[in-house]
Formats: sequence, structure tokens, C-alpha cells
Amino acid sequence: MRSPRRQRPWLWSWRRGWGLQEEGVEHDGLRGATTALRAEILALGMSIAERTSKDEPNAKLENTIQDKLQRIATLQNEIETIQKKGALDAEEKARKAYARASKLEKPIERLRNEFKLKNSLRNALEARDNEAEKKVRELTIKLESGCMVKFEL
Repeated sequence: MRSPRRQRPWLWSWRRGWGLQEEGVEHDGLRGATTALRAEILALGMSIAERTSKDEPNAKLENTIQDKLQRIATLQNEIETIQKKGALDAEEKARKAYARASKLEKPIERLRNEFKLKNSLRNALEARDNEAEKKVRELTIKLESGCMVKFEL
């Protein structure tokens, strides 16, 4: 069986504080790989920071959008409430108007009947007036002819 030193020499030397050396031999390949990994980690960290800085305005916009959507939903609910209330108010006003119209129909019908009665009375009086004028003319003619007969005698 191999010793842990032989399986992962870089781990063993790192744990012992020797850096990347084992038995006095420097491992340039591992040092280069470590440097490359550190550079990649640094680049990834910068990329994350850059994305985070780009995501902050997006997050703010997202929050603004959510706020606006909530406001829109609230306003739509208010509109629905007002429309329902308006519909109920309109129904109430329609009922009141209908009741008022019903109350006014009775006096209107009474006035209509009264108008018809007075109109028929007026027509009857006009007919009587015409009859009376006709009789007055006839009597006037008779009277004048009777007076003329007397004057002729």
C-alpha cells in the first residue's frame, strides 16, 4: 500500500507547511496549476461581483415592477368596487325613479281624465252656444219679419 505522501504529495507537503515541495523537489507544474486556479477564482469572483452589480439595477427594476403590479391590482379592485357600488347606486336610483314615476302616473291620469271631461264640457257648451245663436238668429228674423208686417199694416 502506498503512503499518503505518495498518493497526493502536494497535499502532504501543504499540510506540513512546506508549500508545494516534497523531499526538496519543487513542483512547478503544481505551482502553475495553483496560480492558474487562483487566477480563475479571482476572475470568477470578479465576474460574480460584476453580475451582482448588474443584477442590482435589475433587482431594483424588478421590485419597482412588482410594486407597480400591486398598485395596478389594487386600483383594479377599487374600480370593481366602485363599479359594483355604482351599479347598486344606479339600481337604487332606478327603483326610486320608477316609484316616483308610478306616483306621478296617478295624478297624470287624473289630470288627463279631467282634461277630457273639461274638453267634452267645452264642446257641449260650444254646441249649446251655436244652438242658442241659431235660435237667436231665427227669432231675430221672425221678430224683424213680424215687425215689418206691423209696419206695413
